[in-house]
Amino acid sequence: MSTPQPTPQPTPSPQSTAGEPQDDQLTEQLAMLRRAIDDQGPLSIRDLAETVAAQYWENGVFEQALTTALADGRLVRTTDGRVAAP
Repeated sequence: MSTPQPTPQPTPSPQSTAGEPQDDQLTEQLAMLRRAIDDQGPLSIRDLAETVAAQYWENGVFEQALTTALADGRLVRTTDGRVAAP
């Protein structure tokens, strides 16, 4: 009598497992930045980072999220260099 072999399970595609959590995280980070600006008004980058506790984010994530938010118009820079809602 032979030992039953486990049925092979399909593996998810790399795009579905690798892309979605990062996209979800970025979406949440963008929302956090916007909520901070909505609650506090225009902030310096340093004050924005403190407000969202960016020191606890992975290295470079705050900068990436801020760059994305500015590039897609979710946030804007004021003439004095602060970050504000459009």
